[in-house]
Amino acid sequence: MRDGFTYEELLRIFQLSLSAEEADRLARAGAQDSEVGASTATSGLAVGGVSFSDDTLILLSLLSESTNARVEKHRRLGNRHIGENEQREWETRREELRKEFGQQLRVRP
Repeated sequence: MRDGFTYEELLRIFQLSLSAEEADRLARAGAQDSEVGASTATSGLAVGGVSFSDDTLILLSLLSESTNARVEKHRRLGNRHIGENEQREWETRREELRKEFGQQLRVRP
């Protein structure tokens, strides 16, 4: 597995708010599975040419320690500095999304 996200990981996130067809389409577009697509990361917030919103990245970070590590790596690509305020806002939003979607994602509190 490279540093991107799998079809299954993306599908879990996109299914939270999109139709099955749209979730599938977006998951395929952003997946790094060799069976699904051969995408590569192009910037700190994009994978395979697909830009992910902060909320999508935060939800991905909640799936597992592995996805969280990959999200953090993407946030810091190019030695991008993340300031204290930005990190605090990220953590606040992460907790909000954990409360809202944690059960659907089977995330521990």
